[in-house]
Amino acid sequence: MNGAHENSRSLTAHGEEALGDPMTIAEVAALLGCSAWTVRQRYLPQGLPCLRATTAGKLVFFRAQIIRWILERQGGKQ
Repeated sequence: MNGAHENSRSLTAHGEEALGDPMTIAEVAALLGCSAWTVRQRYLPQGLPCLRATTAGKLVFFRAQIIRWILERQGGKQ
């Protein structure tokens, strides 16, 4: 396992993965059931958590953060 991937799997005090696996915008779109365009145009302005990995604009998303964001918007429990 490489160092960057190991860091994304850091554990919280409860043993849960803090960030989850890194995801591309296409993977996030598939998870949300929409297009990558919709992720950029609709969900990023609404606060979808991401990391701008490069100055060229590459976005990295983390699975656990995306799922928490969805649950918070639905009023669900984590």
